Formats: sequence, structure tokens, C-alpha cells
Amino acid sequence: MKSELNATDTIRRNISIEIPSIEVDKTIERVTKKKSRSTQLPGFRPGKAPAHLIQQRMLDTILREVAEELVPSAVEQALKEHAVVPVDRPNITDLNIAKGQSLKFVANFEVLPEINLGEYRGLNLRPTPIEVTEDHVTEAIQQLRERAATLETVEDRSSATGDILTVDLARKPVKSVPPDLKEKTNSEQTDIHSDIQIEIGNAGNPAGLDDHLIGLDTGSAIKFILNQNNEIPIETDDHKASDQPVAAINKIDYAVTIKKIQRKIVPNLDDDFASSVGSIDTLDALRDQVRENLCIQAEQETNRTTRDELLKKLAAQLNIVIPEALINREIDRRTEHFANRLVSQQIDPRKANVNWDEFRVNQREAATDTVKSSLVLDEIAKIENIETSEEDLNKEIERLATLNNRTVSAMRAIIEKEGDPEVLSIGLRREKAIDFVLQHATIVEA
Repeated sequence: MKSELNATDTIRRNISIEIPSIEVDKTIERVTKKKSRSTQLPGFRPGKAPAHLIQQRMLDTILREVAEELVPSAVEQALKEHAVVPVDRPNITDLNIAKGQSLKFVANFEVLPEINLGEYRGLNLRPTPIEVTEDHVTEAIQQLRERAATLETVEDRSSATGDILTVDLARKPVKSVPPDLKEKTNSEQTDIHSDIQIEIGNAGNPAGLDDHLIGLDTGSAIKFILNQNNEIPIETDDHKASDQPVAAINKIDYAVTIKKIQRKIVPNLDDDFASSVGSIDTLDALRDQVRENLCIQAEQETNRTTRDELLKKLAAQLNIVIPEALINREIDRRTEHFANRLVSQQIDPRKANVNWDEFRVNQREAATDTVKSSLVLDEIAKIENIETSEEDLNKEIERLATLNNRTVSAMRAIIEKEGDPEVLSIGLRREKAIDFVLQHATIVEA
């Protein structure tokens, strides 16, 4: 086999490959023989048709199967010979195959760019501390009271803001079709729920829902349509930059029957309430505990924003061409994640008012920065000999098992079956690289 490696730019390569005709013909004969055993031609018993007749009848199919058999192994061999590693599966072009001739084709692919790091030790980082005030403590305690509230049935008035309604609810997307086609259009699947609770005024309610639920009595039935606008953030891994939320809009047809109206009875703010929350005796002790928890959360948020600043600084160091395959892979991951978020909110991604082509375009800049920061972290890990140990992997699997309420063995089986243990290892190595850079950074007080 002959092969020649060519570089078209800093990241794009192609290998011209030629497989000798003798190997091609041997493979043609083998595939033809295999075909003859399962092909019946007029005038011949099964498996007895001459090879030349099989080839006359099925030459295109035979040559395609020969190429499918020879090309992958030839590409793998050529990549090893030239010591190059593509970032994605090579694209095969200019393929020519015929009996009695050598098989020629070109394998096109991208490789990782050369990473020339700037200074990553001693980076100046300016954390933005989050102040925990007494108002924050009071608000958090009020939320605890709301969660500890009991419910009392309302019989002497209509529903009002703050009430808890027990309802039967049916909803379905409104399909926009011309009037003359409505009877011919299949109705959307209705989403039905019985005896669910809705708090009037809850921030998580769809916009406009509360207006329709105020002023109703037990037994009332009402129908209405809402423009449901869901702003869904694209959550990324901890080491990746965050994104702006994306809106998905549906018209939703609601049918609601009120079965019970209840009001919340919030416990008094006293020592008895404090002792009911946890192993504390006084309201002052509860405020101290809440304040401590809020300070921990504030520190975690400060650390997250500091990490984001670090990743942006690292990505800004790379003024290189990034392989399209890596950018598209990251955009694919973000698109899939967003679609899953839609599904989790009972929105069909195919019917949501999302321009997916535009969505992918809008994700490109953030995806490129994510790839850049990942490349920098991989290079830092390489230079600093940062590796993921078996102990690191085991601890992470244990953490994931606890997070997903599964046994460690079940979590490990899921990772090996549905995921890729190597991907988990790479992610942990990047996290350790981030920690290394943070440890050697110069923290500038805001």
C-alpha cells in the first residue's frame, strides 16, 4: 500500500492512499464467492452460478462492499505510518475502484493545533465577593417558614394570591393550521394531571396562569390559552462558560377544574419554630445557622465566577484555528442538552418555537471558547504531568452514584455502557488542571 501525507494548513491534513490491484482483485473474488452462495440466477441452482455472471449482475454492489472492507483498515494503517491522530473520523473523497486496478482515494481530516501556551502561572484574578446581609438571612428564614406552612381549607371565599389550589388539569399545544384544514389535522396529545397542587403567585408558574386562577370557587371549571415562554439556560460542565437562556414559545390550551382551595398557615417566628427546623433551640441560633449556610453558598458562587474568569483568560491566550470537528461536537452537545431540558419541561423540541439552525449559530462563539479552554487545560495537564488516578475515578463514580440515588456498581455499569470512562477521566484531569492554575494564581482583592 502507498500513502502520502499532505498538509493544507495548520490543522487540515489529507492522505492519498493507493491499495494494489492484486489485493483489490483478491477481495473482489472473496466477496463474489460470498454473494454466489446466497444469490440465485435463472438456470442455475443456488450457489452454482459462475462468478463472472455474479459480477456482471452485481458489480456495483460488490465493488461497494470491497471498498467498505478495504478503506477503513487502509486509513488506520496510513495514520499509524505517518503518526497522525485525527480529531474526528476522516472524510473519504476521490474514491476510484475497478476490477484489475488499484483502489485510490483521499482521506481528509483535521488534527489538533499546536498549542503555544502563554504564562498560566501567576494569572491575576479578581474575585467578586458576594455580601450576605441581614435582609438575606430574613428572606431565607421566611422561605423556611413557607415550606413549614400547613394548609387550611377555604370555604368562605374565592381563590386569591397565595392560595394552594388542588386541580384537575389538562393541557395541549395549540396547533396553528388554516381553518379549512382543522378537521383533517390530527389533534395534539393532551397532557392530563389529576389532583395536582398549584400555588397562585408562585414564581415558577407560566406567565398569565395566575390571572385565570384568581377569583374562582371550588367546583369551578375554566378553559384558557397561554403563550408559554420558557427561558431555559444551557447548563454546561463546571469548567465551561455559561450561556444566555434561550426562549422556547408554545401556545398551550388549558382546561382546569378547581377541586379544593386552601390557604397557607405560616408558623410563628419564635423559638418553637426554630427547634422544629433542626437541632437548634432558639431563633437567634437559627439565624446564625442560616447566615453560615448563606455564606458558604456565597463563597461557592464567588469561586464559580472566579473559575469562569480563569477559563476566559486561558481561552484568550489561544490565537489559533480550532478544528471545526471539535466546535461542531461541542455545539451538538449543547443542542442535545437544550433539547433534553425542553423535554424535562414537557415541551416537544420538534414543536417548540425554536429555530435550531439559528440556535446552533448562536452557540458557536461560546462553543469555540469552551473548546479553546479545554485545549489549554489539556496542554497544562500534559506539561505539569497531571493525571487522573484510579482513586479519583472511584471517588467521582461514588459522587455520581449518590447524586443519582444509585449504587456504585450500578453507576459504574451505566458509565461503561452508555458513556465513556475515558471521557470521565479527561474531565477530572481538566478539573485538576483548573485547580492547579488557581493555586498558582494571584488573587487581587476587588
